[in-house]
Amino acid sequence: AVRCAVCVVAHPSLNPSGNKPNSSETSLYSAKISRYQPSFFWNTTTGSYVRVHSARSVTFNEDLSKAIWFGRSDPRTQDRDLYWIDLSTSDPLPVKSPATIRVATKFLSVSPTGSRAALWGGNQLSVIDVASGVPILTRTIEKGPLLGVVFLDRQTVQLLRHQKHGANEKVFLVDTIDLETSETSAIITAPLPRSNWFHWFTENQRLTCGSTLLDLATGERIADLAPGIPRKESGRYSHKFLSDGRIIGYKPFGKSGSLFLYDRDGKSLRRFELGPAQYVSVGGQPSREELLVSMNTGGDRSHGSWTTYALNLKDGSSRNLGPMLPISRPEEQPGSRSTSLFTDASRNLVELEEDGSFRQWTRGRISHGFWPGLGLPEVF
Repeated sequence: AVRCAVCVVAHPSLNPSGNKPNSSETSLYSAKISRYQPSFFWNTTTGSYVRVHSARSVTFNEDLSKAIWFGRSDPRTQDRDLYWIDLSTSDPLPVKSPATIRVATKFLSVSPTGSRAALWGGNQLSVIDVASGVPILTRTIEKGPLLGVVFLDRQTVQLLRHQKHGANEKVFLVDTIDLETSETSAIITAPLPRSNWFHWFTENQRLTCGSTLLDLATGERIADLAPGIPRKESGRYSHKFLSDGRIIGYKPFGKSGSLFLYDRDGKSLRRFELGPAQYVSVGGQPSREELLVSMNTGGDRSHGSWTTYALNLKDGSSRNLGPMLPISRPEEQPGSRSTSLFTDASRNLVELEEDGSFRQWTRGRISHGFWPGLGLPEVF
């Protein structure tokens, strides 16, 4: 079984290092994606890898046994194809889906078993059977661009979009579609100040926009995460969800900044002073009470400008892990294998061992890291 999977975008010179982990963990797959061909899904436990064409938007199913991505069978054209691979087999091989990819399609999401995929971009949505390419649902969304599409289960997809509301506000619209009957139920949220920062947590139907916590099941506000802050300023604040529904937020204060921890209903639990930082990013949780926090004190976002700390969410203490960026994300389960994976200052993929040393997994530059289905690491 594949317990954890990580996808990283790599330069063409990156090659498997040949190192094998001394670990009892089950297979850990990495996909090393080149800007050009070829690309690889690499099993870091066995050292074996599967060669595929250049892949983009790699997305894994719920148990991480299958991966689906956009690729090109002919690199001389701009036409894209949909590929999938079953990583749970003894000899995994990429398979091209017969599905037709629309020009507007830019994103994809996958059902829990990996048998269905939602392809979307702009206001166009298609849900298909991956193996046969047969369309299950095709729809043009009339109001508001699509911000996200997720499978609640094999039979149900949920769409998130937004639209203007008055001069300075917007509302979110949540559509839940039954794929068998095509019946749709819709929720419109309370009006909110416009903000580019929003985070959707489908596990408990919550969304943060700026400093507002919303219940997407009802559309109502649950809490204000920045009480006393003028509404026009609250849109600058960013909040993300941990796997248990707790919320971590970053608020800039002049040249310094603070992290705030809230319970799942928006009640403030603790404040952590970070000190000067140009950018702040959060990764996964090595344990339930630890969080990986990366700070950039330079003028750019290059790898050498970042330092990552393991922040103790109980007492506020921290461990300096050095100049690196985590691959993992806050929504991941605490203690998952990928919380020990980082890209270092030279953009190599490395693993933090129990004794504090680092094992290098790749020789070459990693451009970006992906956590399955969640895209590029986000910066507050």
